Amino acid sequence: MVVPATSFRAFLHRVPSSALLHRLLLTAALWCLTATPLHAHEVFRKDIVSSVSTVRIGALANRGVEECLHRWRPTAAYLERHLSGIRFEIVPLQFHEVAKRVAARQVHFIITNSAQYAALEFAGRAYRIAGFLVPSESGPQRVFGGVVFTRADRTDMGSLRDLKGKKFAAVDSESLGGWLCALREMHAAGVDPWRDFRELRFLGTHDAVLKDVLSGRSDAGTMRSSQLEDMGAAGKADLRRIRVLPGPYPRPSGYPFRLSTRLYPEWPFAVVTGTDEELSRRVAVALLTMEPRDPAARASGGAGWSIPSDYSAVHELLRELRLDPYRDLGRITPARLFSQYWPYLLAAVTAAFLVLLFAVRASVLNRRLKGALEELSRRTRELDASRDSLQRERDKMVSILEAMKDDIYIADQQGRILYVNSALEKDFGPWDGQACFEYINDGTETCPWCRMGEVRAGETVRWERRFPSIGKTFDIIEVPLGNAESAVKLTIFRDITQRKEMEAERLEMERRLLRSQKLESIGVLAGGVAHDFNNLLTAIMGNLDLALLKVPADSPLQRNLTSAMTSCQRASNLVCRLLEYAGKGPFLLRPADLNGIVHGAETLCRAALTHGVELSVVTSHELPPINADADQIRQVIMNLVINAVEAIGEGPGTITITTGTRECDDACLGRSPLDEKPRPGTFVFLDVADTGSGMDEETQARVFEPFFTTRSMGRGLGMAAVLGIVRVHGGAILLESEAGRGTVVRVLFPVIHGSDWEADDPVP
Repeated sequence: MVVPATSFRAFLHRVPSSALLHRLLLTAALWCLTATPLHAHEVFRKDIVSSVSTVRIGALANRGVEECLHRWRPTAAYLERHLSGIRFEIVPLQFHEVAKRVAARQVHFIITNSAQYAALEFAGRAYRIAGFLVPSESGPQRVFGGVVFTRADRTDMGSLRDLKGKKFAAVDSESLGGWLCALREMHAAGVDPWRDFRELRFLGTHDAVLKDVLSGRSDAGTMRSSQLEDMGAAGKADLRRIRVLPGPYPRPSGYPFRLSTRLYPEWPFAVVTGTDEELSRRVAVALLTMEPRDPAARASGGAGWSIPSDYSAVHELLRELRLDPYRDLGRITPARLFSQYWPYLLAAVTAAFLVLLFAVRASVLNRRLKGALEELSRRTRELDASRDSLQRERDKMVSILEAMKDDIYIADQQGRILYVNSALEKDFGPWDGQACFEYINDGTETCPWCRMGEVRAGETVRWERRFPSIGKTFDIIEVPLGNAESAVKLTIFRDITQRKEMEAERLEMERRLLRSQKLESIGVLAGGVAHDFNNLLTAIMGNLDLALLKVPADSPLQRNLTSAMTSCQRASNLVCRLLEYAGKGPFLLRPADLNGIVHGAETLCRAALTHGVELSVVTSHELPPINADADQIRQVIMNLVINAVEAIGEGPGTITITTGTRECDDACLGRSPLDEKPRPGTFVFLDVADTGSGMDEETQARVFEPFFTTRSMGRGLGMAAVLGIVRVHGGAILLESEAGRGTVVRVLFPVIHGSDWEADDPVP
């Protein structure tokens, strides 16, 4: 349990002053109760409803299947203890099996090396939720590298350049610490293993590489850092027989293990795309709260798990080595050239075909003209035939334009319409000889956005425009016909209304997703830090209380100790605000009367008023009950009243608190900034209105963001906490404000109907 820090001192002072020894003993007992912090998932434990009865965790078996099971089965057992009702199974995977099993979603989580995870992350098949910690004498390590070593008696190798012409052993071609880290440094040192090594062998495990080098089968080898130290501690290797070759870059200071390469983030614990989000969140919380002394952490050879690191360094390595998923980065192939530039290639082929077509047509016309000059007697007959042919061509073109679904019209330089197809008339009505600006835009002169100048210059222009009169958005293409002196334009209206609406819906969904992820991130951070932080504050405040009891009242230390106590209380309140915003504060929902809560908070509200500010409370009679935590509702009222007082400032003003009931539909509830909208129905409302300065639209859009404030000394958590409390109560918030006209904040709480509630129902 966690004893609230603010109540500790008051509890001590209720003990009689004559019983000092009893008070000290009671202090020690309470400190012992708070000395052992509980994990966040133990405090807020709840059953998980999963669509699977067995959760499979894939694990890279880089040191063999038996070693893999021995290492990770305790972690599965740890998760089973903390996520009741679900069985976790470890699935050992070889290097070549990881990507295939993840792509087929045959596992729900994956523990693999950083290089394979980077490829999965690039493909969108997995995302990390925790990073592995390796124990060391200088503390847990979140990074690792590679170590290139040889026997201590080999004096012919002093650096990586000396590896040319040697036999070399590594773990696997896909192993980051067991090969890729060293490969990158070899390239930096001017060594190409495929060209310069006499022999290169991949042996599958670190133990096999060490044995191969010590036996003389290979001249040198590589494995991930910390493995030599682990083998030495386990008695598998005599480190005096091993010498590590330095890399081309300086060794990072403070890194406790032998090293030849740059450092990269440790193995991640990742979620396979498609795994249940609630299950993933609970597994992440359980891993992040694993103690370094836990048997699962010791069996894995680590010190627990931490917040996952940035894997950009691994992506840089893969790009530099041209490995998946960057194997073809920058490489130009015919298929890629066609897929990227096919519109331009198609346009070029089409243009060539048209040039050839026009050339053939010109040749035919020239021959006809020559024949006409030679045979004047046939001139009239040929002209009639040519006129008939042109008429047929025109009729054919009109038939084609009429058959097209796009809206089309042809206009001259002055905007006079020469032709309109039936699709355009269907959208804009019958055409009665008007100019384009009269017919399309109901104007009396040329449109200010007219592109006729560009069309006369021989350019094809393309732009978009929405026509509110018909409720459609068009992709407009204008093509010049004729020369600059007698140019006419062919205008094509392509309806893209549905596409625009789909784009708007996609942007709205992305905005809501980002907001949800932001709330989840703050919730995980607040839930993981708040309780341990509050335990530390409890211990500090308890010791400060003891010090205050021992220091005389006239001592100069009294003021210093009192100031420290006040700072601790403010820190505790700040953590509570974060928990309230994230919806993880301690809530106890039970049937409550909103009028009683308002009247109970009236005294505190009046104490917060400044000179010239008046408070008016108007409550409706016989309000239906709501399912609420009275203390949290009072916190909402106080925060809204304090914001109203600050909005009024020094001038006279009035704050009005009103309660009542109202029916709310989807349109009304849709104005709430909360993503989770309650169902329409009857609600009890709480209005806090002020006559202050009001807010502009930009401030209203950000008023509920955490840490946003318009005051120089504010923390920006008051309205964020209100939002979190209302979210837990399943309500809604409506905000009405205008600069210079004041603000009205309306909080809606759903009314209890029948068996919708249970008494003393705790909400984590």
